[in-house]
Amino acid sequence: KVPIDGQPIPALLENLKHPVDGVRHRTRVELSERDSKEVIEATQKWIKQFDPTKAEHAHPLLEALWLHQQHNVRNTALLEAVLNSPEPHAKIAAATVQHHWGPADPTKGKMPSVILQEETKLVVTVPAHLTGDAAKSYTLGANVFVRDGHCATCHQPTGAGLAPAYPPLDDSPWVTGSEDRLIKLTLHGLYGPMEVKGVTYDPAKGVPPMTAFGAILSDEELAGVLTYVRNTWSNKAAPVLPAAVAKVRAATKDRSIFWAPEELLKAHPLEK
Repeated sequence: KVPIDGQPIPALLENLKHPVDGVRHRTRVELSERDSKEVIEATQKWIKQFDPTKAEHAHPLLEALWLHQQHNVRNTALLEAVLNSPEPHAKIAAATVQHHWGPADPTKGKMPSVILQEETKLVVTVPAHLTGDAAKSYTLGANVFVRDGHCATCHQPTGAGLAPAYPPLDDSPWVTGSEDRLIKLTLHGLYGPMEVKGVTYDPAKGVPPMTAFGAILSDEELAGVLTYVRNTWSNKAAPVLPAAVAKVRAATKDRSIFWAPEELLKAHPLEK
């Protein structure tokens, strides 16, 4: 058993090299409860042992970047290093952090107006079965989906994903099934091994966590993008209402860590 609870910060940082995702996850939770200044100072010393030009060092550097994000401390040099990593998965994950530290303000709970002004609006074809408010929500969601650092970056405009790193959204019960499960993982992110359409997506192999969009998207934006993914490609499911998002957001307001797939599946079993 790997010691975690009450361990000194330098020892916890070494845990982030551990091959078992559960160890790293529990370590992140422990570090989230420590003094931010102490964590960041120790992290900046810890990363000096890594070479950002080496693919095998990409994951610990990404862990360090996530710690900075978790403690709301921007480190542009570290961000730049991971953005230029030879490991593609690390680069994509770093691009999401860059988005949070740039155009998206995670402290405001919504996108700043300047982004909305600069955003290029898509020409959206709404499915015939969506009308009225649902059609408007779908159109909003289509634009949210393609924002830089949002859904299409990892899951692709086709919804096919990028196996074995990013699972597909098309023809997936994770998308078209339980509305509450989908809202929860979109609000707070998702991290842990999971199987989608016969393919295993495992953090132990470098799969980054799904971004938590709760602090980035409003209830209307989140409902829109979920309505979009539930009704695009081969998918067809009930639209998600902003009120449903607001209800789940309120019920999970004290959550500060990613959901684990098995945790969500215990509460919301996957549909057959």
